[in-house]
Amino acid sequence: MRNAGVYLLSVLLIAGALSAVVSMATMQWLYPQRGTDRAPAPAHSAPAAPASAAAPEKQPAQPQPATKNAVNPAFAATPEETLALEFIRRAAGGDVQGAAALSDGLTAEALRGSVTFHSVSAQRAATLPGPRGSVNVQVWVLIGPNQTRSLYQLTVAGGKVRSLKGPMAPEGGFGPFGLTLLDEQARPLDMTPYRGRGLVLISPRTPEPGLAELVRQLQAACGPQGVDVVLLMDIRSPDWVAAARAAGYTGPVWRVKARLEDVPLVSKGSLMGAYGVLIDREGFAVASLAALDPFQYGLPDEAPPAIATSVFRAYGLMP
Repeated sequence: MRNAGVYLLSVLLIAGALSAVVSMATMQWLYPQRGTDRAPAPAHSAPAAPASAAAPEKQPAQPQPATKNAVNPAFAATPEETLALEFIRRAAGGDVQGAAALSDGLTAEALRGSVTFHSVSAQRAATLPGPRGSVNVQVWVLIGPNQTRSLYQLTVAGGKVRSLKGPMAPEGGFGPFGLTLLDEQARPLDMTPYRGRGLVLISPRTPEPGLAELVRQLQAACGPQGVDVVLLMDIRSPDWVAAARAAGYTGPVWRVKARLEDVPLVSKGSLMGAYGVLIDREGFAVASLAALDPFQYGLPDEAPPAIATSVFRAYGLMP
């Protein structure tokens, strides 16, 4: 009886040990150690800094709003841009009288409601196209504790701020382009080659004569400056793809199972019968294709490629 009891106890101990081993293996399989899992990279994000030989491999950088006070001096190269940044900074810091002194006709009370009230942090400024006599400056800001990305548009003339619009942003602020992109054969798209570059997504609706040539011109003018022009088929239009190829367009053709009109933007609009979205170098959807329409800048005699560089710099598609 004693031998039988010892034998039974040994069997129970061995079974318990095996159960513990199986349990630990199951936990390791279901919940691997943190740091070994790799989340998929975002559809379009800024490239990560290269890791040193001694450091562990870094994840690709997620698209994040610029950090507070990270003003890039390259975006404040002109006197008008410098003035616009200083004007917003003074009003945001509560010096509305000082900001008003830099303006022509903008009152301290108006600045309290449009700038100070929103807890604004100015980030960068860039010049939009416009006729001679005044300069249109776009100032990007972060608003509130959530650091929501937004912008102001100012008119500067004679060393004074003449008008102020903003803050302007889609509901919830500007955000990363959220649609899943596919290649021309509707397969998942590898966005690695496009990280850190601006994107212009163009989809025809009722294409006007000359649209295919415009796409080719934009590609030729802006491709070398870090902006990729892409035909995006959110509606099927194989004939128009063929027309663009015939006009000399050699860029990519992508697909998306959604409509570009659903992307949150400040304003919607088309250009020459096409709808599209501008995506900055951090992967944020920042404007519709209508931002390339010369008419909205009071330049009816200009062609879109002539103002493209200024527009793309203002919206952060190129430095």
